[in-house]
Amino acid sequence: MGLNSGRTLFSLVLGVVLLLAVANAFLILRAPNERKFDPHIANVVRQYPVDPLIVRAVIWRESNFDPTVLGKAQERGLMQVTPTAGKEWAKSAKTANFHEDDLYDPYTNIKAGTWYLTRALRRYADRDDPLAFALAEYNAGRSNVLRWIDPENPLSREAFMSHMDYPSTRKYVETIEARYELYKASKDDPWWKRWINRLLRRG
Repeated sequence: MGLNSGRTLFSLVLGVVLLLAVANAFLILRAPNERKFDPHIANVVRQYPVDPLIVRAVIWRESNFDPTVLGKAQERGLMQVTPTAGKEWAKSAKTANFHEDDLYDPYTNIKAGTWYLTRALRRYADRDDPLAFALAEYNAGRSNVLRWIDPENPLSREAFMSHMDYPSTRKYVETIEARYELYKASKDDPWWKRWINRLLRRG
């Protein structure tokens, strides 16, 4: 092995070690917060069947995992559930003595938010991308979703998104879907491991 090759290999190994150190520090800081409510989510999705990573992605977007958040429209907690939606869930779940401030409780909030999201996913189950329609309803309400559905191509995500005249809702849908894909990819194949593998292949 030549001197230059040895230096290249040493630089590559050093870079990998440094990358691992940074990645581990990042994961240590991030993972506990993002996975803090996973046990609650796991329990809730047994009752309201939806991929738990979707629920986590919604929580990330809505509150960044802060159960004390109060929104401008009085949305509360992790999934930013409105008092009206909370009451609808409580009636459906036959939950007695529900009060809107109960939505600050993480478990209650996740149950109410996941119930709402699951209902929307069932409603749009025949679409080519039910999640996009469901997330749009979660963010902007059913009346707007009905307005954005293309009557000539009602099952199409592409047509639906092209009719969406709320840029904030379009961004909402796209960022949650991107986060969901990130969670799925990192579940068994963390991003930092893929990056290291690419570096090694280049070497």
